[in-house]
Amino acid sequence: LTRAGSLDIPFDVAVQLTGPARNGVDYHYIPSVVHFAAGQPQAVVAVQPIPDDERELPEPVELVIQPGNGHQVDPAGQAATVVIADAGPVITVETVEPLAVVQDSRPGAFLVRRQGMVNETLTVRLGFTGSATMNVDYEHSSPFVTFAPGNTTVVVSIQPRPGASLPDGVETVDLSVLQDVSYTLGAMATARVRLVGATRTFAQWKDIHFPGEPTPAALFATLDFDGDRLSNGTEYAFGFDPTVADPRPAGSPVAVRQAGRFGVRFARPVAVVDVVYDLEVSPDLKTWTPAGDRFETLSGELRAGGLEEITCLEREPAPDGAWLFVRVLPRLP
Repeated sequence: LTRAGSLDIPFDVAVQLTGPARNGVDYHYIPSVVHFAAGQPQAVVAVQPIPDDERELPEPVELVIQPGNGHQVDPAGQAATVVIADAGPVITVETVEPLAVVQDSRPGAFLVRRQGMVNETLTVRLGFTGSATMNVDYEHSSPFVTFAPGNTTVVVSIQPRPGASLPDGVETVDLSVLQDVSYTLGAMATARVRLVGATRTFAQWKDIHFPGEPTPAALFATLDFDGDRLSNGTEYAFGFDPTVADPRPAGSPVAVRQAGRFGVRFARPVAVVDVVYDLEVSPDLKTWTPAGDRFETLSGELRAGGLEEITCLEREPAPDGAWLFVRVLPRLP
C-alpha cells in the first residue's frame, strides 16, 4: 500500500480481504487495519500461506482498500490480488556413501529426498552421467525412483562391477534429478559417487613404498624419508611421492579467492579413507584457530593418479582490503 500527500502523522487505513482463500486458515491472519508510521510512505501486507498436505486448486486472495475519513482511495489502485498455489514436492539428491569399491564389491549410494507434499505416490526421473559407464563399470540403475505415500527418501545404490575399467584409478558417477512438471528441483539436484579399485590406509601405503620398514606407523608418519621437509604423513595425505625430494609438489595447498570468498585448494587421493583434513585460519601467521564450519568444501575435477581437487571457500565474502591466512592440516587417526 502506498500513500501520498503529507507523511508527517501516523495513519491507519481499513482493508478488506476476500477470495476463496480464508484469512487465518489458508494463510496467516492479516488484520483489517494497515498502519503507516509517521514519515512512512509505503506499507507491506504479506500473505504467508499455511502449509498443509492437501492438493488444492490455486486460491486467490484479494485486498481492497476501504474508504474512510481523512483519505481518498485511488480507484485504479484500490484492489490487488495474490494467488496461493500448491508448491508441490521439492526434490533434492545428496551423496551418503561417496565411494563404490570394486575390490570389496561395496556400493556407493545417493539419497533422493522429497519435501513438501508427501501424501501421494511420486515418480522422479533421474539422469546418470560421469566418466564411469553404466553396465560396464557399475550395474544398471533405474532411470527413475518412486516414492510411496508418506515416504520422504529413496536410496539409489551404485554397485561396482568386478571388471570395472579404472585407467586413472578412479571414475565418477554423477546423478542428477531431471526436471518434470510434477515436482520442483531443490538447491542440490546433482551429486557424485566415485568408483575406486580399492581403498587405502596409511599402513598399506607404507608397505607399498617402504616394504619391510619396521618403524611403527604412528612414528613413521612423523618422519621425512626423502628430506624435503614434508613428513611421510603429509606426503600420504596429499598423494605426493615420498621417495622424491620436492618441497612444493603439484597438488600442494594454494590460496584462492572466488567472488570475494577466501579459500584454499589442494589435491587428495580419492581412495584414502583414514585422513581428516582440518583447516585453521590466522590474521597474522602467529595465532591460528580452527576454522570450524566457516568454510564450504567443494569437490572439483579428477587428476591423474587417482587424485581429486578440493576447494574450501569461506561461506561469506570478505570485504575489500581484508586478508586471511589458511592452512590445511591432514590428521591421521
